[in-house]
Amino acid sequence: MRSNKQITSPVMLSYDMSVSEEEWTAIQHLINSNADPVISKKDTNLYNQAPRYTVIKINQNNFFLIADGRGRDKKTNPHAFFGKGAFARVKGAVQFLKKKGGYQPDDKGYAVKIYNRGHLEDEDTFKDILDEAKYFKQAYGSVGKVIRSNDKSKVYFIMPKLPGITLDQIDYASLSLNQLIQIIMATIFELIRFQDMGIAHGDIKSDNILFDQTSGRAYFIDFGVCSPFYRLSQFQLAELINAFENPLKRYVDDNDLIPAIVDEIFSLVDPHTHKLALNNSSSETLANKLHTIITEMMNHASRKTLEW
Repeated sequence: MRSNKQITSPVMLSYDMSVSEEEWTAIQHLINSNADPVISKKDTNLYNQAPRYTVIKINQNNFFLIADGRGRDKKTNPHAFFGKGAFARVKGAVQFLKKKGGYQPDDKGYAVKIYNRGHLEDEDTFKDILDEAKYFKQAYGSVGKVIRSNDKSKVYFIMPKLPGITLDQIDYASLSLNQLIQIIMATIFELIRFQDMGIAHGDIKSDNILFDQTSGRAYFIDFGVCSPFYRLSQFQLAELINAFENPLKRYVDDNDLIPAIVDEIFSLVDPHTHKLALNNSSSETLANKLHTIITEMMNHASRKTLEW
């Protein structure tokens, strides 16, 4: 008779994960007996029952379980599925470490980028993935682990899960204009941090920026097209401010608004170093100027409406 006992933890629960005792026994056996670092949940011949989670083995003392991105109703599980792009999708993962008494889940959340099949055998593509992990480590000081299956058909990039939600998940209707400007300023500070580290992100958009309300900090994600930084251009600033196109339109729907904001920020870029630098005083001044630009355009739009 099978036991109903479930192996779980706070992090696993946050990803809607649990493991039965039978699954747990099978996973531990595979960790100790299988030579391939990737044990896919589709490899049903390796399990006594249909597995629910892919196992990523770092070594016999350390492995990860990848959360299922779909719930019981087969719809996307928002707690475990973080997004997808043209070349990959991102899910939650839980790390297990071998300690006295057996494997134990740690208390940190992880994200795993699962690259689409089709061109992963190409060594140049694999090198690009290694570069992505290198830039992630440079930006956030956390080692990202790149794991490749023995047959080279599966590649996973495991990294610590950064806090916050993407810009397109924020409920802007509940925010004041000042709060919106503070989020914009947080992304500008992160852009400055990247330029000072010598990283050009190259793909800044609303679903590649996280904002953590607790700390008030922004984080850039998806390092797939990062490159060395040379100079801060108006194009890079426009890319950043365009990430706020929809929330800005809530205040004024004017095609001149984003260019005006970009010009104001770019006016602060040093013409010799081609870098942007802000201190407490200049950042407060910039925030006030952004507020003025937006409110003046709002007032102008209101006057035009009344005249009409």
